[in-house]
Formats: sequence, structure tokens, C-alpha cells
Amino acid sequence: RAGVNVCIGTDSLASNPTLSILDELRFLRHEYPEIQCERLLEMGTLSGAKALGLEKSVGSITAGKEADLVVIPLSRDGDWREALDSMSEPIAVLSRGCFVVDNR
Repeated sequence: RAGVNVCIGTDSLASNPTLSILDELRFLRHEYPEIQCERLLEMGTLSGAKALGLEKSVGSITAGKEADLVVIPLSRDGDWREALDSMSEPIAVLSRGCFVVDNR
């Protein structure tokens, strides 16, 4: 409400078992279920890009932006919110539209 850009990040392996933003989002989803999934997704994507001054090139699926994507398997009838409620690991990662991890 105050206009503060709240985003998700990790600091180091000294205080976390991983450096995964997805793990952080899942933790928040579990500990604070009152936060809407849409808000969590925004905090883990576009808000982080804004914090780094990169919102014009990354942070959302928008024409003209770099295709930085994480592919997470969902059940056949699941929606994207399932990615925050499951423990499914990403099967692919794209950076600028190119696969950098492909375990499909």
C-alpha cells in the first residue's frame, strides 16, 4: 500500500539450504497462505527485475522481453498455482530463449 517494491531473493548458503527463488516462494506459500499466489509470483519475478532495474527486459512474459523461463511439470489438470504447492523440480530453464538446462 505504501508503494514499496517487495521482492524475493536469497542471501547465501550460510542461511538457506539452496539459492532457489522457487524454494523461497514455496516457503512463503506454506508459512503465509494468506498471500495470494499471484502476488508471490510477482514478488519472485517482476518485482525482482524492478529491484535490479531490469524490468524493461525481464521479469514478465511480454513481447520484446528476454525469454527467461523455468519449466515446472504440473499434473494434467493442474494450474500454475500447483507449482508453488508441489515439490516438483524444474525440468528446464531458458535464458534469453535458449535452453541452459534441459531435463525433459
